[in-house]
Amino acid sequence: ILQTGGGGCTTCHQLGGNGTVTPPIWYTSYDRAATGNGNDATNDHWFYTELRGRINFTDLHASKLLSKPSGNHHNGGLRTGFDTTAAPGQAARVDYDKILGWILNGAPE
Repeated sequence: ILQTGGGGCTTCHQLGGNGTVTPPIWYTSYDRAATGNGNDATNDHWFYTELRGRINFTDLHASKLLSKPSGNHHNGGLRTGFDTTAAPGQAARVDYDKILGWILNGAPE
């Protein structure tokens, strides 16, 4: 969901993505575990742990995983499928609803 279309999250959220800082979370497969094997970061548990770290389970609307793609992030803009002004179930917020549903189910691995 976060990688589809132009301007996917890895546009900035990767080493050197914005040219100046390391991002707070990786949204792609990189050597997050620092094994030294290049792009072998198929450590999905590490990725899952980082994603869960962007969820506020006591105030879901404050979750960075939901709010940043919804237009409240450092680059502004709105990720397609994250328009929270649309009613639940509408195509304009289908991706937001998918991630929200995953969170409401306990964000299982």
